[in-house]
Amino acid sequence: MIDSDRRVRLIDFGSAAYIKTNNTNNKRNGTFNIFVGTIDYASPEVLTGNRYTGPPQDIWALGVLLYTMVHHSNPFHSPEDIVKKNLIFPFHLPKDLKALIDGMLEPNISSRFDIQKVVNHKWLQTSSN
Repeated sequence: MIDSDRRVRLIDFGSAAYIKTNNTNNKRNGTFNIFVGTIDYASPEVLTGNRYTGPPQDIWALGVLLYTMVHHSNPFHSPEDIVKKNLIFPFHLPKDLKALIDGMLEPNISSRFDIQKVVNHKWLQTSSN
């Protein structure tokens, strides 16, 4: 998913959007209120109709993808499951991997892992994965 230079290697442009920069400070800022991606990868803030920013939604979608890759099944089976985080971890997943996925699939945006927490997570730093 992330190479040695911390670049995401699995991507999906289904929910990609162009964000204009602020001419004053060349900073990108913007929120969205429409989601055009696959609903299975939509975060709780998207499904509840709240405005959202890209990075937390991206982390959520990567968490869904990681869970699906290691368990061969979608973590959620309905929008209600996503909003309520009705998530069951398979017993065979290592504790560190469960912790990583749990942090990526945190419904509370302020508690959800950001990209730095993801790439620095113990499970990704271990060579025996």
